[in-house]
Amino acid sequence: MTRTLILIRRLTALIIILILTTSFASACSNTPSRPEDNVGVEVDGGEGEEVKHEHEDDHEHGAKDRLPNNGARIRIRSPLDGEDFAEGENVVVEVQVDDFELGADGRHWHIYVNGESWGMVTGGDTDQVVRDLKPGIFEISVFLTLRNHEELEDGDAVAITVSDAK
Repeated sequence: MTRTLILIRRLTALIIILILTTSFASACSNTPSRPEDNVGVEVDGGEGEEVKHEHEDDHEHGAKDRLPNNGARIRIRSPLDGEDFAEGENVVVEVQVDDFELGADGRHWHIYVNGESWGMVTGGDTDQVVRDLKPGIFEISVFLTLRNHEELEDGDAVAITVSDAK
């Protein structure tokens, strides 16, 4: 039974690699501006290129999929919790990562806005721009992620406010 489980995991990893490789080849270069445009988009660290971030039909991100952090940690350095932004102002999300080597073995981080996937940041990048938020209150959350898109359970979140531009 253990050999069967190992074989299934290896085949699953291979399928994910093939999907990502195929998606990368056909990626577009426009940066998404809204969470609904960004679902399924990976932002490649350093190059700014995007590739689709897709899963099997039965796979969705969420707490049920999350694994123990085992000492790994991600914290949002900016924006600050409670910070205000004007409509149209870019929000730069910068993270600090400890005991987790971004870019190594496909490790990356996911970013969410109000619980909706904004995408994933690969390579060693520790910042990502969130654009075109309309006036309102937004929760930005981040989670460390393994190459197979399994997220670690302890992430970080901040709430920001976007006000009408004047």
